[in-house]
Amino acid sequence: MKKLKLLSFLTLSVLLMTTLSCENEPLDPDYNFDIDGSVADGVNDDGSGPSGGESTGDYWPMAVNNVWNYDYTVDDEAQDDYVMEIDANVDYQGNSVFRYLQFMPSGTATDGTEFDGLDISTYSRKNGGDYIMTIGDLQADYLDGMFTLTQNGYSVIMLKDYLNAGATWTSSAQTVTSYTSQDPSLPTIPDVVINLEYDFEILEKGISLDLNGVTYNDVIKVGSTLSSFSPDFPAQVISAESEYFFALDIGLIKTVSYTNDEADGVETVSIMEINNYTLN
Repeated sequence: MKKLKLLSFLTLSVLLMTTLSCENEPLDPDYNFDIDGSVADGVNDDGSGPSGGESTGDYWPMAVNNVWNYDYTVDDEAQDDYVMEIDANVDYQGNSVFRYLQFMPSGTATDGTEFDGLDISTYSRKNGGDYIMTIGDLQADYLDGMFTLTQNGYSVIMLKDYLNAGATWTSSAQTVTSYTSQDPSLPTIPDVVINLEYDFEILEKGISLDLNGVTYNDVIKVGSTLSSFSPDFPAQVISAESEYFFALDIGLIKTVSYTNDEADGVETVSIMEINNYTLN
């Protein structure tokens, strides 16, 4: 069975073994995400929910038509420039969120095979000083279109701009991937359950970073470690470590992601560095 790997932000990279979905354990004491990834309890009338802390600035500007362009490399090989763009402000699961026309590089299997017909939306919103990213439900063609792969979405708090360097938080979820055959004569593929755990840490605050001849000041560096495990495939363990650099009033200016698929013996390093941006 191929394992889906999205080399990108959040190393949402391994979205994930085959998969993406959500449930379950609270991402933060102030949040209670139900099975479809929405905030279940303690929400305000507008669905915004309780704030995690008072924001110290805007480290991820969110507005329609905001665009960030990145130099993008995978294992030291230059790829086409990558563009992250917000195309709409919509209501999703009771929250006002910003939808991304493109948020992550395309999906491939760890053997290099592309997934066809990959359909996934990504959203973000800011609540106080918490920056929340939501991966919507995923759908993709699998095994040359013989099956349709579906998977529920989930949310993670990517940044808490009010925390000091050294502060940590954990986001946990459980994903379920289902397969629908396009031919009744084909065998049934059982659902696949994967447990995910994201451990975040504020590594540095107020630093400067030089990228493509430009110095960015007041940068927050966030570290993330992702562990994924499926009780259905105990030998297939994927781990990923990432670093994200957020600049005040600009947003994400650099990501470095390290992915290790222990079963396939595949290690991948992907880097995105900003080269220009347009903010509204």
